[in-house]
Amino acid sequence: MNLTKRLLGSSTLNVVEHGVRFIAMFLVTPILIAGLGGEQYGVWLLLMTFFSYYSLLDLGMGIAGVRFMAKAMGDGGADVAMVLATCRRFFRRIALVSGLVTVVGIASISLLFSASGHALNAQLVIAICGAGISVRFMLMIFQVVLKSHLRYEVIALASIGRVIVQSVLVIVCVKAGYGLVAIAVVVSACDILQQIAQCRFARPLVKAIDSPAGLNAGDIGKRLVRYSMTSFGMRLSITLKDRIDPYLIGGLLGVAVVPLYSIGTRFLFMAGDVINALFGGQFLAAFSRMDGAGDQLSMRSKFLVSLRLCGSIATFICAVLVIQAGVFIDRWLGGGFRESYEVLLIIVFPYALYMMQYPSFSIISSMNKHSHVTRITAIGSVINIGLSVALGIYFGFRGIAWATAIDLGIVYLILFPRVVCLHTGVPGSSYLSALLRGVVPVAAGMYCSYLALRGWLEPSYSRIAFLGFIQASIFCVIFWIFVLTNIERAWFLKVIRKKKSPVV
Repeated sequence: MNLTKRLLGSSTLNVVEHGVRFIAMFLVTPILIAGLGGEQYGVWLLLMTFFSYYSLLDLGMGIAGVRFMAKAMGDGGADVAMVLATCRRFFRRIALVSGLVTVVGIASISLLFSASGHALNAQLVIAICGAGISVRFMLMIFQVVLKSHLRYEVIALASIGRVIVQSVLVIVCVKAGYGLVAIAVVVSACDILQQIAQCRFARPLVKAIDSPAGLNAGDIGKRLVRYSMTSFGMRLSITLKDRIDPYLIGGLLGVAVVPLYSIGTRFLFMAGDVINALFGGQFLAAFSRMDGAGDQLSMRSKFLVSLRLCGSIATFICAVLVIQAGVFIDRWLGGGFRESYEVLLIIVFPYALYMMQYPSFSIISSMNKHSHVTRITAIGSVINIGLSVALGIYFGFRGIAWATAIDLGIVYLILFPRVVCLHTGVPGSSYLSALLRGVVPVAAGMYCSYLALRGWLEPSYSRIAFLGFIQASIFCVIFWIFVLTNIERAWFLKVIRKKKSPVV
């Protein structure tokens, strides 16, 4: 139960963090578009997409480090120091590789922007943000230690502080007439400050597990690398699927169309971030501990519970997006971005299938069976890229959106559930039953709420907030009555009653 409470607390604070991010995006995006202009903002989006690929440079070692460190703690902690030493050496080398990638990016940027006059600014942005990312890799071992100890609240609080400070400074820079380079300085400086804050809190944990024994870590190193390379393949496939579209649109349709597409997908990515905050890394660490302790039965039982809860929350989030995103975009950015809602509608249902099954990534990774998922996500990425080019030429950004939807549907409706059940030992009937119990009542309730409230939909923040409150209230009732079990309701009531008591 202590583990459950820690997961619940971490997940709650992670959701708060993403709520702060959403508010920051809501406030900053219109100011960026107005201050930079559509084309400059498109350049900024393309550069941020480029930096999102830097996360792949760790070759999956971040996930591998969390899994192996948590597993070692679960089976007695004999290998924790060796995992720490191996990961620390690896991240230092990756920091150097990151610097080399930045140099190559600066040298190559003229190939993308030679005709647009944005080359110099883009090179400066890459230099500034690339240097900041290299520092992040140098300090990444502290984040791995925090995650393996389930100290996600530290990471969330540091992130909340960064988002607030960064948003304020970006708004000040844009209002003062500064451009992309000044914004890059703000973003990079705030990211480094977040890493330093995490480092300060993680140092006692690092000192407690650090040991000279970590110098002889040959076997651990080999197992870490094997695991990390498989994780890297899975992350590469998913990242290509999520992040390649802006470049295809920029190349086929022009940089100015990128914001139109990205605004629609941004809502989905933020929804995915919320699901990751609730059911992501902390569940990987928790499942890895159970796996290390040999508690397979409990691990599968808790997985089915997390699958049911995740399915219900993902369904609610996607239903709200379908119902309210259109009027929200009209009020937020104006009628010029109305087609962004079309992009969202095309992708939202297959993307919901991906979000509903998010805990599956954690359990299959904790059991070191994720190589099978890597294969199917790689197949999906190839399908996505091929279809995006073909459909994008004939149907524009809508064709690229349909390509992504087709890929997601094939992978997460057909291939992914079968692979997870086959390699984790979870019966397919139990997997499907857990999903349906979470999805069906919420989907039915949200559809009924749409029929009852659709006449109230209009581009007004007060109306959107009021309807959102009603929908959230309906969801809470459905979640409590139909999704939770009697035992879970009793446990939640017990936790609430003891909320004011000190927890040991």
